[in-house]
Amino acid sequence: MTSVHTDPPQTSRLRRLTQITRKDVTRLGHTGVPHVFAALVGTQGMSMIQRILLARILSEAELGQMTYVMTILAVVVVVADLGICTALLKFASEPVSAEQKRRLYVACLLCSAVSTALTTLLYLAALLMLGVGPQDRALRGYMLLVIPYIPLAALAGSPLLFMQARKEIKRSARYTVITQLIGLVLVIGATYRWKLPGYFVTVSVAPLVNLVLLLAVTRAHLGWLWPSLALVKKLVSFGFISMLANATGHVNAAAAIVLMRHLGVPDAQIGVYAVALLVASGTRLLPDSLMRVAFPYLSGLLHVPRQMRARQRELALKQCAFVAAAAAVWLLVGFWVIRLVFGQRYGGGYWPSVVLLCGLIPYAISAPFQHGMIILNAVKLNLGVALVQLTTNVVLCLLLIPRAGIVGAAAAVTGTQVVGSTLAIIATRVVVDRRIAAEQQAS
Repeated sequence: MTSVHTDPPQTSRLRRLTQITRKDVTRLGHTGVPHVFAALVGTQGMSMIQRILLARILSEAELGQMTYVMTILAVVVVVADLGICTALLKFASEPVSAEQKRRLYVACLLCSAVSTALTTLLYLAALLMLGVGPQDRALRGYMLLVIPYIPLAALAGSPLLFMQARKEIKRSARYTVITQLIGLVLVIGATYRWKLPGYFVTVSVAPLVNLVLLLAVTRAHLGWLWPSLALVKKLVSFGFISMLANATGHVNAAAAIVLMRHLGVPDAQIGVYAVALLVASGTRLLPDSLMRVAFPYLSGLLHVPRQMRARQRELALKQCAFVAAAAAVWLLVGFWVIRLVFGQRYGGGYWPSVVLLCGLIPYAISAPFQHGMIILNAVKLNLGVALVQLTTNVVLCLLLIPRAGIVGAAAAVTGTQVVGSTLAIIATRVVVDRRIAAEQQAS
């Protein structure tokens, strides 16, 4: 009788895990995740390198002031284009003709140019009419210096998202890294020479170079056309709700910083908190790059809800595993790393960074579902979730910041993320289940 050799269960499981990992790595390479990751390193990653260098150049109080101004500016940039960039990504990712994609792109640029110009004027008027105390006059001056950043940063998103919608991932990544590197060199040089005024004068250079270069790269798709009223209405109606959801999300992120200053937390402590935020932002790079690549492919499953749900679950599991592992590693080594990289004076950012990383775990789980709501044209649900998050965040900040300072702010952000992620997963499941039920009835 011939004996059959079988591997022990542990060896068999290890072999399957190795095969799955190898397959995933290969698939990530083919779909462009490493290139999008490189692009995000070129934007957020370069920003992270920039913040590390700025922490060495500026005092804690100056870093806190810079964080305050740029956090508010991020909200304004999101509002500036009325969410039309998000609409472009959604509709250009769908299976439509190349000519229709071109029309969407040109219409998006024209609409964004008008909306960003109006938003910039409103921002300027609000600053000029706003009464401030003597201690905040310098901040208002800085907020005036960054006005060019608003239209440039908002408009630069359109060609980049258009390239991603066309699955030109590697190409968009290459140009993003180049432009951000130029901006990094100029901003750090100016800050080293002139401190905060130098930073705020040159911070608009990166989006300017990015916009000019990306328009040149996509010039074959440009050409004058007068967009139809129906097309403009389509972009604005979808984009406006998406913008409200995104703006609410950015306001949610800004709430802790704004409320800390309102509640009397010194600028120096806000600067320490900014370092903790930087750690969390760096950890988000790989999950964010994965979601950027996955969006066009998830859009291709728009009419196959069962496969979309399976793909969302797969993405959620893998992202959760990565972020949880990163949080565990940081818990062990972050105490020394944060002092080595940023300096001893920022050591107080360790515990806030640990708390913020814990909040990234539910974010990683819910991100595929939140993107799914955009694809399924359920952006009103995204807005509802964002509004609940904002309300929760404000309440938690008012309760926790006076008691625990910057650690309380981090705890408020993390608690808010748990609430928002839970709601996003539930809402997406309801929408997808309805699609599946409708599909079954139709068959």
